[in-house]
Amino acid sequence: MLSNNLQISNVSFQLGTNYISFDMSWDNSWRSVNGDFHDAIWIFVKYRPALGHWQHADLLTLPSVPSGMEVYETGDNKGIFVRRNSQNTGNGNLASATYTFEVIGALGSNPSFKVFGIEMVHIPQGAFYMGGISNLSNAQYLLDSIHQDAVLVSSEGPISGSVYNIYTAGSLTTDGVDIPANFPKGYDAFYCMKYRISQEQYAEFLNTLTSSQQQTRVEAILPATDNSFVMSNTSMPPTERNSIFYNGIAVQTGNFQFGCDLNNNGTINEADDGQNLYCNFLSGGDVLAYLDWAALRPMTQLEVWKLCRGPLVALSDEHAWGSSIGSSISLDDIKNLNTDSEQLINSVAGPLSALTGSLLNQTSFATRCGMFATDTSTRIEAGASYYGVLDFSTSSYEISYGVFQLSLLLNYDGAHGNGLLSSSGDSDIFQAPFAATLRGGNANINSLLISSGLDRSKYISGRGVRTAF
Repeated sequence: MLSNNLQISNVSFQLGTNYISFDMSWDNSWRSVNGDFHDAIWIFVKYRPALGHWQHADLLTLPSVPSGMEVYETGDNKGIFVRRNSQNTGNGNLASATYTFEVIGALGSNPSFKVFGIEMVHIPQGAFYMGGISNLSNAQYLLDSIHQDAVLVSSEGPISGSVYNIYTAGSLTTDGVDIPANFPKGYDAFYCMKYRISQEQYAEFLNTLTSSQQQTRVEAILPATDNSFVMSNTSMPPTERNSIFYNGIAVQTGNFQFGCDLNNNGTINEADDGQNLYCNFLSGGDVLAYLDWAALRPMTQLEVWKLCRGPLVALSDEHAWGSSIGSSISLDDIKNLNTDSEQLINSVAGPLSALTGSLLNQTSFATRCGMFATDTSTRIEAGASYYGVLDFSTSSYEISYGVFQLSLLLNYDGAHGNGLLSSSGDSDIFQAPFAATLRGGNANINSLLISSGLDRSKYISGRGVRTAF
C-alpha cells in the first residue's frame, strides 16, 4: 500500500538455508522517547509449491538487522514486527534496507513467494474509559450505572455487568452484561492497522485463494466476464469507487486473478486505478477472512474506545479525533483523484467524508487510506486517533466484537488468525460476526450500532489488530 509509501521489492529465497530476503522502505515512521508511541510493519509471507496452492509460511528472525531497526517474532511465528529501535521526530522516511528471515519447515519443490506488509500502530498498555454519551437519533450508548459517565477500565480482569447500563436516546434500555476475563478489553498493549484494508490489499488477498474460496469472498459470479467489478457486481466502477476488477484466470495456479481498474480502461493497476483507496463493499465474513489470512484478529468494542481516545476522558458525541466536530466532503473537494497522492484541496476539521442521511442509509464513497493526514495537519484535520490510527471516523463503518453479543462470542479470547481459511473461503478461527457492532463512519465512537447480518455492503470496510508481544 502506498498511502505512506510502504515498498517491498527484490524478494529472494535460498533453498539451502530457507532464508527469505527482501528490500523494504516506508515513509512517515515514528517512535517516541519511551517507545510507547510508535508505528511498525507487520510482515507475513505466503508460499506456493510448484503446481500447488498458496500457503502461509511460519517465520523466524535472524541476528542481523538493518541499522536503526529492530524485529520481533510472535509466539506463533505467523509473522514478524519491524519497527524503529530509537526515537524519531524527523520526517520519518526510512530508506530501503534488506531484511532476511528464516522460513520454517518443508516448502515443497520450487516454491514461489509473496511478502506482505501492513502498517500498524502500537497501542500501549494502560487504563482508559469505555462508553460515553451519544445524542444521535435513537443511538444506544453505555454509561456507568452510578455516576452516569464513562466507565474506567483499569485491567484485563472481568467487568461486572452491574457497573454499567445501556441507554437508548437517553432512556435506560438494559442492564450491562458480565464481560469475562478472556474477552480482550484493550488495557493490555496491542497493535492496530494504521489504515483500513485497501483495495490493493484485498485484491492481493483474493489472488492467493483457490477459485472456490474466491467465489465466497466476492459478490459477482466467477468467472466475471460481464460484471467485472466483482465486489459491487457491476460492469462499471460504482459511484462509491470500488475498483477491484476480474482479470482472467492464472495459467500456473488455475485460480482467478484480480487487480484494480478505477479508470475503467481494462488495464489493471495503473497509477490512477485506485489501489490505495480503502476497500468498501465488504461483508463481516470478508473482513474476518482477510484478518485470519493475515494472521491478525478482529478488534473488540472496548479496544476501539482505547485506540481512539487513549487515556483521555470521554466526550459526548466524540469522534475518533477527540471532538464532536465533523465536516462532510465531496469528490469536488479532492485533487489527484484515484492516485496514490489523492488529497483534500483544503483541509477540514473532522473529515467525515461524504456521509449524509440516516446512519445506515447514506451516500458514501471510498477515499485514499490516510488521505486526510499531511505534514502540517492537526489531529482533528488528519482524522487521527489519540495514538495515530487514521480514518476511523471517516465514511464507512468497521466491525468489532461488541459487548452486546457476548452470548454469541463468549469463547472469543483474542486468538489470532493462523493464515489459513476453510475450503470455502471462510475464517477457520473467528466466528461469523452476526449481530456484531459497527463502528466509525458518521456515527460517533460512543454510539453502539448493532447489525444483525453484516452482509456485503458499500458501507462496510474493516481493519484488524494483533496483541503486542
